[in-house]
Amino acid sequence: MSLEQIRKVENLIATTGRTVFFEKEELLDGVTALSGSGPAYFFYLVKSMIEAGKEMGMEEAVATMLVKQTMLGAFHLINNANKSLDELIQTVASKGGTTEAAFSVFESGKVGEGLGAGILAAEKRAKELSANA
Repeated sequence: MSLEQIRKVENLIATTGRTVFFEKEELLDGVTALSGSGPAYFFYLVKSMIEAGKEMGMEEAVATMLVKQTMLGAFHLINNANKSLDELIQTVASKGGTTEAAFSVFESGKVGEGLGAGILAAEKRAKELSANA
């Protein structure tokens, strides 16, 4: 494929979102695992947060609204703040506070590692599927 053809395809795809060009085709399985499946990971997290709200006695509609608004606010901070994710986390997680208590549980359950391992499993499955195609 010529560079001109690549640019045409990239411009076409860019009408629906942002694009990234990879010279190594094998990285596309990682794109599938990270970005293609990514929305489901966020939905899973949002669902878990809503369920926790319900366990605390909130009506589902209220918990859903709170989590959705939190998600939107967090997105805007990630997108617009000139801070790293670690800095944003530190902004919210004060010493000895509620966020720190939650993170303690997350860390003991290795939530971050589990999420990373799940994404790597998705990449492995994408490789298997592309090999069989």
